[in-house]
Amino acid sequence: MFRPDTAGIPQGTPPPWSPPPVTPATMAAPAVPPPARPMPMPIPMPMPAPAGGSQSTKAVVLGLVAAGVVVLIAILVNVVAVGNPPRDGETVGSPATTYVAPPGTVTSYLPPVTTTTFSTPTSTVVPDDDTALLALRQQAATDSSNVEATVGYWIPQLSAKKPGMVVGGVSFGYSEIWQDFLTIRLHYPEAKLLWSGSYSSFRYKDFWITVLPEEHDTGESVNEWCDYSGIVKDDCYAKRLSHSSGYEGNTLVRK
Repeated sequence: MFRPDTAGIPQGTPPPWSPPPVTPATMAAPAVPPPARPMPMPIPMPMPAPAGGSQSTKAVVLGLVAAGVVVLIAILVNVVAVGNPPRDGETVGSPATTYVAPPGTVTSYLPPVTTTTFSTPTSTVVPDDDTALLALRQQAATDSSNVEATVGYWIPQLSAKKPGMVVGGVSFGYSEIWQDFLTIRLHYPEAKLLWSGSYSSFRYKDFWITVLPEEHDTGESVNEWCDYSGIVKDDCYAKRLSHSSGYEGNTLVRK
């Protein structure tokens, strides 16, 4: 079949391109744009480090380390507390143990039991004879009013000493006489000291006499007191002080 539009074109040669015919359908369809290509993600730029950044970083690191140490210590304390339960009165985590008495317990202090024995007082400084003589004179002057009040009454005589005496292997001087008086006063705080030369009722006038100003009506009553007190007869017997009468009638020794 002969086509006029293909005349003069050799057989086997493709016909030249020509735009497709415009039809109502092609005219109405809008052109579809090609799909948009995705935009690449922006690459974040490194922010410049603020001034003093190294110190801030160190502070943060040190804070984290300290927090870690605190957490580690807390874990260790809990482990120790679980492994070693507290005893009565102990507080977990406290460095020291405080004893707490159980309820209903009354805590009281009981002083230690002591035994008192009477002996010659010892002092770190033993007075020499001059110092001891001065002490004896001052003591006799202090006690004179109390001693004088017993004149005419029977009283216990507890000691009579003078320098040069030897009693119980002890040679007495003024220092030993003073110590003897202090020893007696430990047993009998009311004991008084006098000088025998101040009274006529003593045979010898150079003795230091220790008496107890407890007044009795008779010498026998005084000696009964000495017996009751357990004092040996040579260290305690009845004496009556006088400024007018002598030794006889004013002294009653124990038998």
